Amino acid sequence: MDMEDKYLKFRCEDFALDTFFIEWVRCPNTPLDAYWQAFKNAHPSLSEEMDAAVLIVKSIRFEEKELLPENKEQLWSRIQKDTNPTPKRYFIYYAAASIVLLMGMLWLFQNEQKKTESVSDPIMKYAAMQSQDTVTGQEVQLVLADESNIAIHTEQASIRYDQEG
Repeated sequence: MDMEDKYLKFRCEDFALDTFFIEWVRCPNTPLDAYWQAFKNAHPSLSEEMDAAVLIVKSIRFEEKELLPENKEQLWSRIQKDTNPTPKRYFIYYAAASIVLLMGMLWLFQNEQKKTESVSDPIMKYAAMQSQDTVTGQEVQLVLADESNIAIHTEQASIRYDQEG
């Protein structure tokens, strides 16, 4: 049912009890004025009922109570309590976030260590795989980092190096 259809069956008393109508009479504003004036113009048969309802609403004295200062203070403190989060409430969330952050940092640290280990381990494994036993009198060429070559002729020559190279 459309809102306007609802008002088509209204009489003076119905208008005087309607919240939307009362709001228009007590606190008129542009959208409410536009609505009720358009409704009144569209339904001239209800004009008298509406005018009578306006008089009834205006004759009613709406009592607006003023809060006592101590009641205002209580109300404000309740509002602030409800809107400001307490540190106790969020302590668990802060602790959980800290643990997750710490675990993430440990995971990154371990992955970084694995990357450095994965670089050095294959080099060491490759070097170990390249070791050869030489026959006596055979020459072995050793290529150094500066691309210079060294010929090794000794019968029991061996090269050893530690983890740092």
